[in-house]
Amino acid sequence: LGVPAWIHSTNNWDPRYPLDFSHPRIVDRVAIEFPGLKIMAGHAGWPWVMEMVTTAWRHPNVYVEFSAFHPRSLAEPAFGFAPLLHFGKGPLQNKIMFGSTWNLLNEPMGTILEQVRTVPGVTPQLARKWLHGNAARLFGLAR
Repeated sequence: LGVPAWIHSTNNWDPRYPLDFSHPRIVDRVAIEFPGLKIMAGHAGWPWVMEMVTTAWRHPNVYVEFSAFHPRSLAEPAFGFAPLLHFGKGPLQNKIMFGSTWNLLNEPMGTILEQVRTVPGVTPQLARKWLHGNAARLFGLAR
């Protein structure tokens, strides 16, 4: 149908289900089975960020969004987003998107957007891609 699918790909807080129930390997499997399906992998695969980056890199139909985390977390080593930031500035720059879930972050939307723009190494051009351009292309709203 040409409609992207969003797949939860972060830890699961419900102790009734296995922790790896939403591991990026599930996204990898779906991308293999449905190569024409555009997939948005939610929450950047945290805490399995490197695996999510690898999955997005190997599948042209997989994109990564990093909602539910303060964008400033990308630059904080303890959070584990270094691979997303590193590859998101390079080979995956056209596949990274920010989805706010601003209501969970307890800050005004303007503050959260400014955090994206001020992450070390994120240029104005890259911020435009992450905040709008990549999603617009994915949804067929721009070239």
